[in-house]
Order: sequence, then structure tokens, then C-alpha cells
Amino acid sequence: MPMSDTPNLDAALFRARVEFPAIVKGQENDFFHSKYASLSDVMDAIEPILRDHELAVRQSVQFDTADGMVFDVLETCLFHISGEYVITRMRLLLAKPDPQAQGSAITYARRYSYMTILGLVAEDDDGNAASSRSTAKKTPRGSQKPEEDQTHSENPFSPLQLEVKNDKTIKSMEAGDRTEFFSDAIGYEYPGFRGLTDEDCEKILAKVRSRVAGA
Repeated sequence: MPMSDTPNLDAALFRARVEFPAIVKGQENDFFHSKYASLSDVMDAIEPILRDHELAVRQSVQFDTADGMVFDVLETCLFHISGEYVITRMRLLLAKPDPQAQGSAITYARRYSYMTILGLVAEDDDGNAASSRSTAKKTPRGSQKPEEDQTHSENPFSPLQLEVKNDKTIKSMEAGDRTEFFSDAIGYEYPGFRGLTDEDCEKILAKVRSRVAGA
């Protein structure tokens, strides 16, 4: 990790962290039924405190090489007015090779790296948008419900809603981009996932197929 001698930076960050507030998880992740703190939420809470202590964070997309391969990385630099700095790099892992997936990976990496370099803690639920991982919980042995009850409680969606929910292209979208995509497809403001009608779902899936065919 590139860095200079950082006694002034360390002291300033120590004082700033005393003032850091709890990070409010103000964004809803419809697909994973959870809340998370968006990058803008985090920066709104933290940036004024950094400025008060003559600290700043700069982030940019760079490239790196390893084993003869070139790949994109997000570079995050925490620096102090004295000229001291610390730099971290995080490789950008794309769910698929297109601009939408790259945007999702950059947004996730920016939030993750920003919070890491400052020692912040908040729930990290929408990382699933970048990695498309499953978050299913394990059911303790002996507590299994009858199949019909499980279907009703775990899948409170229509078949078309489930098809939208499980679509790989949609899962790879950042939450904000997904909301915009849904609104554009259905022709009115996105009402939340449970508010989608079957007709809305058909429009969304048609738009997905059109995007995939044009890729």
C-alpha cells in the first residue's frame, strides 16, 4: 500500500474519527430486503468532518497489470494538507463486460474503499449487485416448515415478479440504475418491487431482452 510517513495524517484522522457519526442506512435494497448506506449518504455525513481536520479523499479509476494482464482498479487516496497520504487500490470485478456492470462495480468499490480507508462501518448489502451472490439464510435442522408454507412465506411474489427478481442482467445493475431502468420500462415512476403488476414485469423483461439482443 503506497504511503508516506503519516504522523500528521494519523493524528488528524484520529481526531476526525471521534466526531464521525453513525452511518444511517437510508437506502432500500428491494432484491435483498435490506437497507444499506449509499455512497452519497456516507459522504454527506463524513466530508464536512474531514474538511474540518484538513483531510480529503480522492478516488479515480486506474489500471494495473499482473501476469501479463491489464485490469481496472479503483485507486483511493486519503491525504492531509501537510502532504502526507495513504493510497489503496481495489480491483474492479465485473459481473459481465459491459458499461452497466462496470458502473455498478465502480460505485460499489468507491463506497467500500471510502469506508475502509477511513475505518467506517456500515451494512454492506448492495454489494450483491456487483457480485450477484445469493443471500439465502440456512434453516436450522428440525425447523423446516411444510413445503406449501415455505412457498407462501419465502416467495410472496408472482411468477413474473420472480422472473424479474432473478434475471441476471437486472441483478447486475446498481440499485439507482435499476430504479431508472424500471421506470423507463413501465412508463411511470417505479412504485417499489412489490408494486409491480404482471404487465409491468412483462415490459421490464421485454426491455431486458432488447438490451441483451443489442449488446
